[in-house]
Order: sequence, then structure tokens, then C-alpha cells
Amino acid sequence: MDEASLDMCAAALRPRRFRKGETIFHAGDPGDALFIVADGSVKITIPSDEGSEPAILTTIGPGGFFGELSLLDGAPRSATAVALDPTATHVLRRDAFDALVDSEPALRRALLVTLAGEIRVSQRQSEAGA
Repeated sequence: MDEASLDMCAAALRPRRFRKGETIFHAGDPGDALFIVADGSVKITIPSDEGSEPAILTTIGPGGFFGELSLLDGAPRSATAVALDPTATHVLRRDAFDALVDSEPALRRALLVTLAGEIRVSQRQSEAGA
């Protein structure tokens, strides 16, 4: 992406802070934003079927992001996100994301390349486990 496109993306971000232990969103909540971790860390969990402790999928630190799936497809959140430390994030809301995707061809291309990479990683993990 060129600098002008990156500047437009940065201008669409809004800061949001979370306390240690604060739930950012629950599985099943509406998916209306992507979060980029600026400082701190966030654990992503999925509920267990038996009601025991949720399974931790990953921990995301500075520079990482989460919430992208629901932002893309509009489906409810598939996991729960909880701040492990005092955490600062940048939030990209769905309406701002849609406007950027509609107006920025470079963003659309970058998004497609990133999605293709994620699909390839999932495919390799799936093949390794088979």
C-alpha cells in the first residue's frame, strides 16, 4: 500500500483501552470491529463444550490484531477476547472498514493477499494433522 492509503487507514482507527482482565468481547457478540494491539496483550479463547475452562487459542501482543473474521463476514464473534494486561488498542469499526475497502484498491489487494496467506497456513496445519 502507498503512503496515502496507509494514512487513510490510520485516520480511520480509534484508540480504546482495556483494564487487566477486562473482556473485550464474548463469543456470540456482534462482530463490528477489528482491534490492533498497541500495548499489552490479549488472550483469545473459545468456550468449552462441558462448561470447564475455555480453551486458549492464542495470545496477541503489540502489532497483532484480532476480530477480523467477524468484520469481514458480519457473523457473530467466534471467540472471546480478554485483556491479559492493561491494553491499548486501535479499533477499526465496520463502517470505516467498508468505506476504506470501497475506496482503496490497494487495501483490497492487501486484504486478499493476507486472506490467501491465512488460508494457506490453515491448509498446511490441516495437512500436517491428517
